[in-house]
Amino acid sequence: MAAGLSVAQLDDAAELALIARDLCDRAAGLAQADAAAYGAVLSAKRDRDAEPEEKRRRVEQALVEATEVPLQLMELGAAVCELAARIAEEGNANLLGDAVAAALLAEAAVRADGALVVNNLGTAPDRERLGRSARALARAKASAAKAEKAMKR
Repeated sequence: MAAGLSVAQLDDAAELALIARDLCDRAAGLAQADAAAYGAVLSAKRDRDAEPEEKRRRVEQALVEATEVPLQLMELGAAVCELAARIAEEGNANLLGDAVAAALLAEAAVRADGALVVNNLGTAPDRERLGRSARALARAKASAAKAEKAMKR
């Protein structure tokens, strides 16, 4: 909304509004994928027929695979933070509070999903996934800080 209402301040406001809508749609679409991924974890945990070591391995693998959705959400959230920071810095001043709130909420979502990633990886750390998580978190933190700084001007 803030992007769409910043046409006087931002030449690419309409494009930014489309990007924001796309990010929202992509995040909403991941809800079902998250349920399915964690369903595989629960299925592996409930398998009474598997040998203990095989069951442990299946649960661990399912948890690693279940990190993909929170990782994607982290990356989307970081993009939302960046968009919100840009709007806070350059957009409609009447919507500064909305843009800052969006950045802070998106940062909180990135942090929450980061906790899920770390929890799901547990004893099977995956450098690639942990790296993606760290990069998304750093982007979100930096952008949220930029948005807050815009409020202090």
